[in-house]
Amino acid sequence: AKPIWDECIESIQLWELSSVNI
Repeated sequence: AKPIWDECIESIQLWELSSVNI
């Protein structure tokens, strides 16, 4: 099973990328 932290980190990275694009 994949740790929840990994999913959280991925979500944060995607959010940061989206923020930069905006």
